[in-house]
Amino acid sequence: MMSTEAVLKGLGLGQNVATNLSPLVVFCIRDLTSMAAGVAFAAYEGRSLDVHAKQFRLLADIANNIGYALELAAPAWPNAFLTLVCLASLSRAITGVAGGATRAALTQHFARQGNAADVAAKEGSQETATTIVGMLLGLVLTTATSGRPLFTWLLFAVLTLLHVFANVKAVRALHLTSLNPTRTELLVEEFLRQGQVLRPEDLAATETLLVPPLRSLLLGDKLRFGARLHDMVAVTPGGRQTLLTRAKDMKYIVCLADGRAVVLLRVDADPADHLRAFVHGLVLRHYATCTRDCQEALDAHNWMHVQFQQFLQGLVDAGWDVKRVMLVTSPYTYQVVSRKED
Repeated sequence: MMSTEAVLKGLGLGQNVATNLSPLVVFCIRDLTSMAAGVAFAAYEGRSLDVHAKQFRLLADIANNIGYALELAAPAWPNAFLTLVCLASLSRAITGVAGGATRAALTQHFARQGNAADVAAKEGSQETATTIVGMLLGLVLTTATSGRPLFTWLLFAVLTLLHVFANVKAVRALHLTSLNPTRTELLVEEFLRQGQVLRPEDLAATETLLVPPLRSLLLGDKLRFGARLHDMVAVTPGGRQTLLTRAKDMKYIVCLADGRAVVLLRVDADPADHLRAFVHGLVLRHYATCTRDCQEALDAHNWMHVQFQQFLQGLVDAGWDVKRVMLVTSPYTYQVVSRKED
């Protein structure tokens, strides 16, 4: 409510300076920005919302707070008012898409008895009750802070920090049993290091909450999963030909290129093949960084032959759902076509 009051002040409410047309133009541009941003975000990150539900759930709440902050700041910069309001609308659009999509994904986790509709209805009722309480408190706080910008910003900062802290704790408390790239990478690293498989509740405490684009920017990529044939350009011609020959008998191709593991998936690969390919890529990358004998491909192949089934059984014993494998965020696959001999 404090941010809404700020936007209305920025539009000239109560100052006898606003025309009937100017607020309409601002709201129209703001709404167009929101719709365009929502479509663009869904197109760019749509495949990742199911796979990285926890990370995007947290991003949705943080983006919402950023939107509120921009709206609060907008009246202080009249010349940039429209820009700030549109940026706030863009943030809220990300919140809407990410929040709605991840809510559906997390509902499946809580619907242990196949009662997704019941869980969704109860979640909606809880959200409605919380919104009512929030609106009442917001009305009281807005009345108390009206005309006191310093106190408004102080109160907003405190409430925002509490909100983010509570959301981080809530996301950490989610012990998802599905296998996504982040969790699978941590599981493989722990198995290679200690020979054991972490349980969902143990891994939840160490799982990164950074969304994939930010994580790639800050930490880099160890594995390119669902790559294109073009990504094998760094492989030597002889090695590339060997890999393509093997591709006729396997559901995936794994190799090293530019210092990272690259995995290409065949068009008919199923989730079980995805898991095997992902683990193979991580193991190959591990041996490439830990050994100096230039035999990392052979070492990784031997590990998969000897240890993979043990690792898979460890996942089941630790409580992971090996049937819920969500590793693919890329649309690229390859197909083996046999040429007819004349």
